[in-house]
Amino acid sequence: MNKERWEEILEYNLDYPPTEYSFSIRLATENFWTSDFTERAILEYKKFMYLAATSDRMVSPSEVVDTVWHQHLVFTQSYQNFCELLGKQIQHVPSTHSREEADRFKKAREHTRQLYAENFGEAPADVWECASMFDSLNLPKAKWKIRSFVIGGILSFALLIVPFYYLLDPLYQSVPNPDFLIWFSVVTFIVFLILNAFNIFRMEEDALAFKEYTFIQRLTPLEVIYLQNQKLLPVVNAVVNGLVNKGVIFIHPDYQMTVERLEQVETIEQLQVVTELTYLQKAFYSTLSTRLMSKAIFLRIERSMDAFKKYYIKSKKFAKLFYTNFIVWALLLMIALIRLITGLAHNKPTDFIFVAVIVLTAIIVAFLYDVTKLMCTHTIPEMYRDRLEKRPDERKDLNWQYFLVGSTALAPAFVPLVAHVEHKSSDASGSSCGSSCGSSCSSCGGCGGD
Repeated sequence: MNKERWEEILEYNLDYPPTEYSFSIRLATENFWTSDFTERAILEYKKFMYLAATSDRMVSPSEVVDTVWHQHLVFTQSYQNFCELLGKQIQHVPSTHSREEADRFKKAREHTRQLYAENFGEAPADVWECASMFDSLNLPKAKWKIRSFVIGGILSFALLIVPFYYLLDPLYQSVPNPDFLIWFSVVTFIVFLILNAFNIFRMEEDALAFKEYTFIQRLTPLEVIYLQNQKLLPVVNAVVNGLVNKGVIFIHPDYQMTVERLEQVETIEQLQVVTELTYLQKAFYSTLSTRLMSKAIFLRIERSMDAFKKYYIKSKKFAKLFYTNFIVWALLLMIALIRLITGLAHNKPTDFIFVAVIVLTAIIVAFLYDVTKLMCTHTIPEMYRDRLEKRPDERKDLNWQYFLVGSTALAPAFVPLVAHVEHKSSDASGSSCGSSCGSSCSSCGGCGGD
């Protein structure tokens, strides 16, 4: 191995010159990749290109590495400079899927594996053996989509109302309303507790099955914060809070923010915040946070984590769990609905049971919707909390602190600004402070310039 050349290749910055939509940000955003996986995919791309430059025979990339290669080809000047550094113009040869070509590519892949092992050791499985970042999770797709199952379940529910009515009608005539409602409420509560515990247990099992090398085991604090909250605002809060704590951003008495110094800007997310605030010169946090949430550096977090949620809920493991929940709740709703129909058929008072059916339907819809988010909002965050308990050094990171304790980790001067923006974002009417905001920010902790 030519260590000197490899060091030069390793140090080559594919993001130079840095821009708002630079190479790695675009690569992550367009492919729904996490930050760590993007960095590792770029590293493996550099290794592959080193092998291509030093081998006298054809080499073949993995699908992930090929994705990076395709992206780099779009950045023509960067790619040309990279090839000059390699000392060789590396041509990308597209496949025509002919039999002769298939044999040639098969030999090239075998040669690549051999060269890789000789120069770099064992190749990471998630980059070299998987077609995508998500394939490393080993989650086969379900036969039926959740939406299709729900539609089929609702139709089946409607068809079963008549046989269930004739089955339960004799029993219901002998059970008075107060006794039924008490019994039914207790059963509903027990079912809720059991299903909730069952869902958490099964999803914890699924999370434990994710291999150590998978992306889900290498999330950044910002990605975990998004998973837990399912919103970008807390992610922006965490980044800006770090800059406020360092004194990079100063909050003025009128609640506007300015950039004071730059020497402690460490991450690309922080650089984006500073760049945006420098452009604005002076801004309220509501304005700054809104602009930041539209930037690719933050949107890539949203896209990758949302893609993981969709990938998981399409899996066979989640489908079985969801089917179980749906069927149990459907049976419980059927019992209540038949009670209502029986009362109507026999001219009995049905006010309370009618309300019970409406409330139960709302509970079921909310519960099933929460199940689709449970892996993201509970299971994985809990996994990282347990991990941080064993890693006190990582807990010192401000972003991890914000994940663990929320607003308690915010700088005191930053707390009212965050509280106001969060209140505004959850206020459907859009009038969190009313007209008084124009004349006095102190009454609501900073109106953000609205």
